Amino acid sequence: MGPARSAVHGGATRDLLRRLLSAGERDFSRLADELQYVRQYLELQQRRFADRLTVVLPEGRDIAPVWVPSLIMQPLVENAVVHGLAGHQGPVVVSVSAEMAGGRLKLQVRNTIVQGRARGGEGIGIRNVRERLAVQFSGGAAFEAGPNGLEWISEIDMPAVLEPPEPQESRGGALAAGV
Repeated sequence: MGPARSAVHGGATRDLLRRLLSAGERDFSRLADELQYVRQYLELQQRRFADRLTVVLPEGRDIAPVWVPSLIMQPLVENAVVHGLAGHQGPVVVSVSAEMAGGRLKLQVRNTIVQGRARGGEGIGIRNVRERLAVQFSGGAAFEAGPNGLEWISEIDMPAVLEPPEPQESRGGALAAGV
């Protein structure tokens, strides 16, 4: 990587980290913002793996105006890139989708995997997504992740949150107030 390309890559990385730190301070983010973080992360990865990584993301006009738990998709997308590229030199496609139907939002991350090389077990990222959904939606959301043929599919099915939720006290508000 030449100096000019390295500077662009470094600036993009700093911008993404700044945005992620800011988003991590909130319980919920707009889906459009969440997908922007995903887009930035995947663009950085495409620079690293340009010859191997293809990315498919929803168009801006197709994104529903809803709220999602902040950074809920980030670990799923990171897993798709890391585990999709691991252990072979072939091409990988990472596809992200968000669809609304019947008051529900379905978020999906798919990535190609090598035949016979499905990941095993549930890692930290998947456990965290599962736990956060349980806390935020008290059982009203579902999460599944696993191999399906030559793809790994991670799917969140959650209520469509149309208005920004009130901040929760769990981030230290009650403690800071002396309660």
